[in-house]
Amino acid sequence: MGDDWIAVMQKEKRLKLDVSDTFTHYAIVVALLIVPCVILYDLSSLYIFHNYTGNDSAIEMCEEGLPWIILAIIACLIQIRALRFREFRIKQSVANFNEAVERTAKQLEWRIEKNNSHFARARRGWNWEGSWGEMITIIRTDDCFLINSICDPSQRPSFTSYGWNRKNVKKFFKI
Repeated sequence: MGDDWIAVMQKEKRLKLDVSDTFTHYAIVVALLIVPCVILYDLSSLYIFHNYTGNDSAIEMCEEGLPWIILAIIACLIQIRALRFREFRIKQSVANFNEAVERTAKQLEWRIEKNNSHFARARRGWNWEGSWGEMITIIRTDDCFLINSICDPSQRPSFTSYGWNRKNVKKFFKI
């Protein structure tokens, strides 16, 4: 992750993911769209290729697919929202920032990947509490912090962190 990505994230206040992490992050949306895709295939067999052999009418197929589409839209909105940074207006020195990252990492068993004067990235691995792990990103500016914790996109796709994302953010600011 280069300084250009950090600048973009700081400007947009959104976490930027590479292609494979983006796919993992949105995997739940893709999974929810499998049923509507099968229904779309059946509809094309019915109306375009005229070789549909099923028993459902077009209206029944649409009624069956609609709940899946609604769930996929809701999941997509949740995943988009998860990429937003939370902003905290706090002035803090570089030394205090690095110390807070180190202490939080020790308490919550984060594995620090990068920690410098303006950026920290850490991951918390799997444990017995249900989460596959989280990726924590913190950007420090002169007058604020931007922080984000999401289910780790380098692990198995996960739709919930069982409260760990919130805990990661709260614990960092209690330090």
